[in-house]
Amino acid sequence: MNFLNSTRAHPSRAPVACLVVVRNRLYRELLAGWIAVAAGDGVTVRTDDHAAAADSVHQLVPDVLVLEFDGAKRASLALARSFLTRKPEGSLIALTASPASFAPPRWLASRLAAVLGRAAALPELAAALDSLLQQIPADRRPYRNQRLRGRPLSLRESEVLRLIGDGLSSEAIAAELKVSLHTVATHRKRIASKLGTRGNQLIRWAIVLRENGLVAEQR
Repeated sequence: MNFLNSTRAHPSRAPVACLVVVRNRLYRELLAGWIAVAAGDGVTVRTDDHAAAADSVHQLVPDVLVLEFDGAKRASLALARSFLTRKPEGSLIALTASPASFAPPRWLASRLAAVLGRAAALPELAAALDSLLQQIPADRRPYRNQRLRGRPLSLRESEVLRLIGDGLSSEAIAAELKVSLHTVATHRKRIASKLGTRGNQLIRWAIVLRENGLVAEQR
């Protein structure tokens, strides 16, 4: 999974938080990269992992979900339901190989902002998505990374979080930083509190942040 901090191509546009769930990596990167540019000063998350995407729905609460429905349909439907429950006013965009024959359940059909063909040229998709993004009222897209901006991590906490994201155990982190195991445990508790998570979710969240440059290596 990756976070893309957008360029400010639309400085007057209110920021939008987007989640892109697509299997093909190249296609996913191209699509998410464009959305990042178009989404104001918000953030775009892209992944092919429905479990990780479900965590993002809970943690990020995106304004827009671009979701591929070909393949793991049951997982996609579960993710769509979770998103619409978490963000009833959110915009859900379905990607599918054949929009003309796409037949979503009744509960979903009435909630879709658009159904777009995956095989359409990227400029066509970009134009459709741009139109949808512009239609989202400013008061419906109050993206704020409150967990990290409201309660910032200290330099040492950021370093511990980075090492968690690298897959190190508490014992290995203690050895790397030359501190006690108790100190590492304290840092983990403080980090979990600031991120609003715990246990295995902290590890998954650490990986997300580490992979996408939101927790940089200290130099």
